[in-house]
Amino acid sequence: MARNTAIAKARGEYLAFLDSDDYWEPEKLSIQTCYMAKNDIAFSFTRIKIKNAKGLSVKSNIPIPNKISYHGLLRQTVIATSSVMLNRTKIPDFRMPLRRGGQDYATWLQILHNIDYAYGINESLTVYRTSNDSLSSNKLNSVRQVYEIQTQDEHIGKLSAAFNTLCFCIYAFRKHYM
Repeated sequence: MARNTAIAKARGEYLAFLDSDDYWEPEKLSIQTCYMAKNDIAFSFTRIKIKNAKGLSVKSNIPIPNKISYHGLLRQTVIATSSVMLNRTKIPDFRMPLRRGGQDYATWLQILHNIDYAYGINESLTVYRTSNDSLSSNKLNSVRQVYEIQTQDEHIGKLSAAFNTLCFCIYAFRKHYM
């Protein structure tokens, strides 16, 4: 997997991800690194703007929490991969699980096992572009992946995982449609 190759070869203090269909606002990296250094943070993410394939704004100002724990992330879709920045000196070595979808979500859960929180920066510094043929465009498939990650990777009981997944769906619906 390309992300794991890049993670293994990375040598800097900070690691950031940028999916091919997304982009960053010009000041994202400087704002995020300054915020993380000033506050001694291992894991941060930013607010996103959602645009369609034609570049038209679909949704902006999607609220994110100031911080989220492992248990909070089980129930909320708040971390977009292209908004993430990690301080590699504060996070144990990791690799993304080899799965068809949901690698990012599984990775954030894995990292949050070792640190208390991921911290949100309430500025829209990442533009998330949607398309009908992306892996994340099939919402039913995304729901199935969340449930599978929780039951298979995280070894959460089926009833708890079902409840978490229901909460995840409600939050995702509110995020995208309200």
